[in-house]
Amino acid sequence: MSSPSLAPPPFDRESADLIFRTCDDVDFRVHKCILAIVSPLHNDAAEAESFVPNTDYKDRAGGAKNRTVIPVTEDSDVLDKLLRFVYPVVPPSLDTLDELKPVLEAALKYQMDRATDVLRKKLVSRKFLDSEPLRVFAIACFHGFEEETRIAAMHACCEDLPGPNARELSSITGSAVRAVWELKDKAVGPASSVASDLAWLEKSEEVNRKWAFFTCTSCPMDCDDSLGGVYPRKWWSSYMTSVQQQLRKKPCGKTVTSASALMAPMQSLVGCKYCGADGRGLADLKAFSELLAARVDATVMQIAATIQFQ
Repeated sequence: MSSPSLAPPPFDRESADLIFRTCDDVDFRVHKCILAIVSPLHNDAAEAESFVPNTDYKDRAGGAKNRTVIPVTEDSDVLDKLLRFVYPVVPPSLDTLDELKPVLEAALKYQMDRATDVLRKKLVSRKFLDSEPLRVFAIACFHGFEEETRIAAMHACCEDLPGPNARELSSITGSAVRAVWELKDKAVGPASSVASDLAWLEKSEEVNRKWAFFTCTSCPMDCDDSLGGVYPRKWWSSYMTSVQQQLRKKPCGKTVTSASALMAPMQSLVGCKYCGADGRGLADLKAFSELLAARVDATVMQIAATIQFQ
């Protein structure tokens, strides 16, 4: 039998007193004291060694110590990434869901709570929610992550359902998938009303009364709509009318921050010496759109909390 490969640093240390051998025959030298802290499965050496089947596994990678070898079903790439969330080293970036998913599953399997918490946050990072919300939804729903499931369902509302064929959808119930449709149907009215009923804006402390669409003296005002004593410019009101209509199709915060939503008022901004100067008008509009998006998302999340994703 050929000798296994030895994992890269820091999993090649002579000071290690336990070995995980992966399915692709790579030995990871690890420390029981670290594992005992991060996983209840390794609270002491006896528990760790109880995972070893009735087979004569030896430390074929060499070294002076007589280490117990525990075979694991994960391959070396997954185990390396998982252990880097456990050891005091730089954690892996996990740039794709295909990278994150097996590492998350391994963290759950070995009851590594801290690593699991970090990976759950990564699962609902903006990068994945923007690109593959239905996959995120299915993964979160399958593992029973309630908060992450609701967040992903909200972002899926920006998709033209049924959306792309996410392979993870086959691992959850049909009723869970239908619940995303239910959320979208229920959220359309409340989400669009955030852009039409502006009473919340007058009370919000985050609204900057010095934003260009409130203070510009060149752009025509929308005199029919006062917000707490200030009158927005028509190009801002046009933006609000546009996003109100878009929210009826895609009730999600990123609808109002999208490039297509912000593109509508650009012609008016460019032609104004005040709003167009140094990109002031566009910067102010982006700042406001983030505030509006947060309000929309909060509204949709309230509805999501009333839906059973099972």
